[in-house]
Amino acid sequence: MSTATQTAFYLAALLVAVVLVLCGVLGLTACLWISLVLYASLLFLSWRRFGGGRHPCFLFLGMLLLFQMGRLVGYALGATRDPFDVVVQTLIPIQVSAASSEITLLLILLSATCIYAVCAWNAVPVVLRAGNGQQWLASCYVLLALSFPFVLLKNYEYFQFIRSHGGYLAIFTQSQDVADSAGALVRIMSLVAANAFVLVYVLERRGACLAWVTAAYISTSVLELAIGLRGKVFLFLITLWFIHNLKTGKPFRLRTLAIVGLAASSAAVAISGFREMRSTVLVGPAGFVAGQGISMGVTQVAIEYRPLFEPHVPSYLRSEILQAFYSGSHFEQGQFFDNDISVFLNADAFQQGFGAGSSYLAEAWIAAGIAGVVCASLLIGLLLRWLHALGRQWIGAVVLAILLPSVIYLPRAQLLSPIAALLKNGIVFVLMIPCLWIVRFLLDTTWKSSVDK
Repeated sequence: MSTATQTAFYLAALLVAVVLVLCGVLGLTACLWISLVLYASLLFLSWRRFGGGRHPCFLFLGMLLLFQMGRLVGYALGATRDPFDVVVQTLIPIQVSAASSEITLLLILLSATCIYAVCAWNAVPVVLRAGNGQQWLASCYVLLALSFPFVLLKNYEYFQFIRSHGGYLAIFTQSQDVADSAGALVRIMSLVAANAFVLVYVLERRGACLAWVTAAYISTSVLELAIGLRGKVFLFLITLWFIHNLKTGKPFRLRTLAIVGLAASSAAVAISGFREMRSTVLVGPAGFVAGQGISMGVTQVAIEYRPLFEPHVPSYLRSEILQAFYSGSHFEQGQFFDNDISVFLNADAFQQGFGAGSSYLAEAWIAAGIAGVVCASLLIGLLLRWLHALGRQWIGAVVLAILLPSVIYLPRAQLLSPIAALLKNGIVFVLMIPCLWIVRFLLDTTWKSSVDK
């Protein structure tokens, strides 16, 4: 089927389901199973349409399934009894109206359909070519070598501070103190190292060299995992996997994805207990998926109690951009949706550092209702389409690697978080350009001098 036919089919299916719900024919349980079938078929269609998932759209839809429909998957696999109970950050599950839960399912499916339609329209496969970027590879290696120690130092200082101040939750209760423990220079140089590694990873074509430098840089993630930043590490690794497929033209294999998913779920459960200095109950993959799906509760609460949050939308959007330059402690109540909803759900837990997180669906809904969700989804689709197109050239692939983690995390993150990520990393990247020119000039001068001798 063509993209237009596929989109029309899914929109028609949603329309029929809405009519049946309004007529009282379909209940909430029936909506659950219909949603799972429609979404699973759309995700599989995305994998096939994009040559084995070699498009950011596939990763986004996968994250949307995990974070916004994980509890539905857990229910289907017997891991949870009532997937529509809001259990995020609450001692006692909160029940919202059936209408709010039905609207939540509608928004998830409608958003996924819009995003897929924009990305799949006349989409062509993209393979990253080496191009003329190889002339910068040596300079990138030098810059990475010079800045690499700062990554180790920053992670070590963060680890020492966090483990001596109550554990993982200190990241949220004492965010400014955590940042100050490493210092501004160390944090900036750590960002330089991250961008330099991305440049090397994109440009390097020698398998052995790429394996060694990747292993060395990934080893720094051990401390981040010890701190408890499992989401950051997971997004980083899946981005590298995507760039690797972009360079080689290989697809995501479903069997490999399943194996990696099983391993990641087991590791994530263990890390969750260690990072919060508590014992944890081992759960299977279905239980892990159900646990990650608690972000659906954020969307449900936003739909149920929209009037409470709607007046603060301008402040939310402004603060989400400003967080590129300030730590979380700089902002007050009423400036972040995820903070406000966390206080609404459990103020005492929020004071201790627990948070509900956010969701682009929830923020788009409180901003402009269903029209806001459709507009946000179309814009996200255009962004994913643009990132896919960037993958043709090496400099575009670098931008893709920098932005991709924040974009595919939108089902659990703030609506404008990709803009903040672009500003934060973009400023550092621009400052790196003259450094790379200087290093390249020095290397060329040294090489010419040695040849002349």
